[in-house]
Amino acid sequence: MLKIFYTSDIHGSEACFRKFLDAGPDYGVDALIFGGDITGKLLVPIRERAGQFEASYQGKQHHFDSLSAAEDFERTLQDSGHYPVRLECGADDQLATDVPEFSSLFLQAMKERINRWLELADSRLRGTGIECYVMLGNDDPAELAELIGQSDIVVNPDEQKVLIHDDVEMVCLGHSNLTPFNSHREMPEERIESILNKLANQLTDVRAAIFNVHVPPYDSTLDDAPELDENLKAKSYDGQPRFIPVGSTAVRDIILQRQPLLGLHGHVHESGGTTSLGRTLCINPGSSFTTGVLHGVVVTIDRGRVCSFQLVTS
Repeated sequence: MLKIFYTSDIHGSEACFRKFLDAGPDYGVDALIFGGDITGKLLVPIRERAGQFEASYQGKQHHFDSLSAAEDFERTLQDSGHYPVRLECGADDQLATDVPEFSSLFLQAMKERINRWLELADSRLRGTGIECYVMLGNDDPAELAELIGQSDIVVNPDEQKVLIHDDVEMVCLGHSNLTPFNSHREMPEERIESILNKLANQLTDVRAAIFNVHVPPYDSTLDDAPELDENLKAKSYDGQPRFIPVGSTAVRDIILQRQPLLGLHGHVHESGGTTSLGRTLCINPGSSFTTGVLHGVVVTIDRGRVCSFQLVTS
């Protein structure tokens, strides 16, 4: 019998990552699986000058007259998935212009947080027997895969077949199909199909296997997102957004053809839930990372069948 906890799309949230690690002992699982989109989307410079701190966030100016107040604000940002970066101001009270390029600052902040998380995973999981699998998603810069690969506690299973606790086979893919956002790790449907077929061909028994694929199958109810206009804003119909399927046709086709035991997905935050494609149980826990709430699923597998599953929040 194998018991796993799966989650996805925490987008840099400190609170959510700690809850991910806590899920191991809390739910008594044998393995933790993270399905992609581990990094956040916003860098928040905090300007410091003469013991005063200020930041522009969510269209407002925030001022702090003490270091402790600024640190409290930074922790709130971190739990929401953002990256506070403290920078000194120049004499004219403008943000210094000799700091590294913004994108370099952003990537460095991502690397520092992931390195810290890997150290935390090591301290929490070493010696427990709980296996931990973490892969990048479409929103994560490809350079970060190397960091995860250096850990001997956390396994990066992306584009690989792995054997969880020498028992259950799992194939993994963190890329998504093409999106309007031109994110870091997207690929055409034909490429997704090629990779998943290659991985599926390596399986001893595909009908007892897990497909850990970041993007959900197309038109599965797990992939419904607001329809966007040319400015990437949600279209409104009678004052309400219209939801359309945005998942992968290749993932849907391969699941229907191969019929694995279980599909674990993320990517579309609004569409948490479960569905079946033929005999395959497909799950997307959804995501509310900005609030520090972690959505996940606990699944128990025994002798090639799903004995139980439960969507959980913490």
